[in-house]
Amino acid sequence: MQFNDSQQLTLVILPRITGFSSMIFSSLTIFNIIRSKRKTSKIYHCLLLAMSFSNFFTSIAYAMGTWPIPRGSPYALRSQAFGTQATCSAQGFFIQLGIAAPFFNGMLSIYYLLTVRYGWKENKIKKLQKYFFGIPIIFALATAFASLGLSLYNNSIYWCWIAASPLPCDTTIKERDDSDCERGRNAWLFRWVFYFLPLLIIIFIATTSMILIYIAVKKTEQKSKKWRIASRSENEKKLKNSQRVLRQAFVFLLVFYFVYLPPLVARLVTTVQGTPFFPLSVFQVIFVPAQGLLNYIVYIVRPKYLKYQKENPEICVAKLIRMCCLCCMLKPLNTVATTGTTICTAGTSEKKDDHHSDLNDHPEEETQLKIPNGDEDNDSTQSSTDEH
Repeated sequence: MQFNDSQQLTLVILPRITGFSSMIFSSLTIFNIIRSKRKTSKIYHCLLLAMSFSNFFTSIAYAMGTWPIPRGSPYALRSQAFGTQATCSAQGFFIQLGIAAPFFNGMLSIYYLLTVRYGWKENKIKKLQKYFFGIPIIFALATAFASLGLSLYNNSIYWCWIAASPLPCDTTIKERDDSDCERGRNAWLFRWVFYFLPLLIIIFIATTSMILIYIAVKKTEQKSKKWRIASRSENEKKLKNSQRVLRQAFVFLLVFYFVYLPPLVARLVTTVQGTPFFPLSVFQVIFVPAQGLLNYIVYIVRPKYLKYQKENPEICVAKLIRMCCLCCMLKPLNTVATTGTTICTAGTSEKKDDHHSDLNDHPEEETQLKIPNGDEDNDSTQSSTDEH
């Protein structure tokens, strides 16, 4: 490790900030979903709920940073190691459990693909839910317990995870019993088998799904030019829904890239040159622990902001963001429109339109809400554009 004091301090502080922030916002996302019976009945929201639970526990582990690393461990950043082997193993266990989150991201991309490109309905998709949830959970638990049994959880510089001990113990697949490593034999191999290779596969699936969705929407746009006037209104509404789902799926994919590409690239660089690259390390300790925060922005804040922007085009961006974030935090909410300004206060939600739904109640639904009033759940609302 070749980090100076200021670089080490940066790498110690950043994951605690992003980790605790992610923990808080993951809990808000969880609360937003479980308080709605309608949302918990949808595969889309259940995938987000499962992802948020995974992010919540993993964020706590990341936020601990170097604290759980056994005291006196070599290469501990800023000598901030105050734990034991038990605390180190516990932190590594929950971090490895976090592999479920990218799996749920991959399942979410498949969900988008099935609904937008192939027009699957909710009932048909529910037949696949045992795979949507079973594969991520089983793989995460299996690899987490296997790593625990193989004594793979050790000081990984930024936190405890799959690593050889003591550093800089170098292991290879041809390692013999006389190795200098006391724990974590062949750790480099298990990192790839238990984490990075599955991550590469998920990235490929998510990217391929996005490309197929994009192609499907573009083909629909080309067909729209030939629609007859009698059916143009209904078809254009369906096209608009597909375009909105495409944008939402694309934003989720960007978050996925921001969170998981830095550690993947950092691992490749470290494997090639033998030492970590500081800029990549900074990206890694910022974005890897922060997925819960980023998902909250995409899932809750972004749809609210788009609604405000549409209905209040004269208000500046900064004010829209402030209003949107305030409404996302308050529950229940009362939305009052006065002379071009929307104010959110605690109280009872006032519906501006009897026939409306939240964008996040279902990714394909048409939103007709003039002024958003939070994440209320309207069980009586039926989507008028459920088909694609």
